Amino acid sequence: MTVTMNAADSVQAVKEELIKHLGGEYTIPDLDDVAKYSQAKCAQLADELKDKGLITTTIASFVQMSLLEKREALMKILKDLVGPPVDDDPILEFASQIEKVNTRAEIEEMVKEFDEVRHFGQFQLGGAIAVAHELFNKPNSEFEGYKNFGEYIVTVLGIGYHKAMRLEGIYRKLRYLGVPWSAFGNIGWTKVLALVDVVTIDNVKDLVEKAKVMNLHALKDYVEAEKAKIGAGQNPKTLFTQSVKLHADQHQLWLDSIEKAKEETGSESKGAAVEAIFQHTWAVGLRSRTGNRRCSISAST
Repeated sequence: MTVTMNAADSVQAVKEELIKHLGGEYTIPDLDDVAKYSQAKCAQLADELKDKGLITTTIASFVQMSLLEKREALMKILKDLVGPPVDDDPILEFASQIEKVNTRAEIEEMVKEFDEVRHFGQFQLGGAIAVAHELFNKPNSEFEGYKNFGEYIVTVLGIGYHKAMRLEGIYRKLRYLGVPWSAFGNIGWTKVLALVDVVTIDNVKDLVEKAKVMNLHALKDYVEAEKAKIGAGQNPKTLFTQSVKLHADQHQLWLDSIEKAKEETGSESKGAAVEAIFQHTWAVGLRSRTGNRRCSISAST
């Protein structure tokens, strides 16, 4: 029997048929693997389920779904078999999927699928950009021919560099904020994104309470006021002057890193460049250890 349905109805229909005809002898694929399936693998899994008698209805619209929709449809089906997660966290759930991607082709395919109009789509797109950034910086990467990541983002992905860095920043901020999704108290993605620039692990509870009683316009005005306070020095950061003694090769590496970071961020500020270097290092971990040479550092306020 062939039934034509939209994507949402297709998911439900396949889910019902699978649960109805599930046999105990079938080994359920790992969800993390399904999240990375290609078009061919998605089709293979759907056919496999049908061949095993787990699905008796052919869903005509499945072939018309995008790759992301197919993955989501199959994952929803399989999730119903293994049971729902104890704490459904869309941030960590998506991060666990996107951070396992390790090829340029797959990243570029996924970028096409994310709907930037949807606010969760902005987070997803930021995650794809973050992973692409990591892949770009790997030795012997698949990105030869581009002088920097900014050139690749603009020419291949068609995204403005500053916009891409903003989206990557949103992803990294929420990914490493250190609070569960439940801490946002169902205020919705629109308001969560409005809070990104000022939210911390310490103030998230207070900000969420404000977000619950404010409309979006009022919340954005509040966030801008908070940012202005910080900019005006009402909550200033302590500034340090750092003096570092380096060997000649270390000094050249330092200069090259600063210039690259300035080029990547689009800022001429050395302070902003240093911050970008540290943020990148903290996010991905140190890839190599330094040698035995020592450098002398002194600091004064």
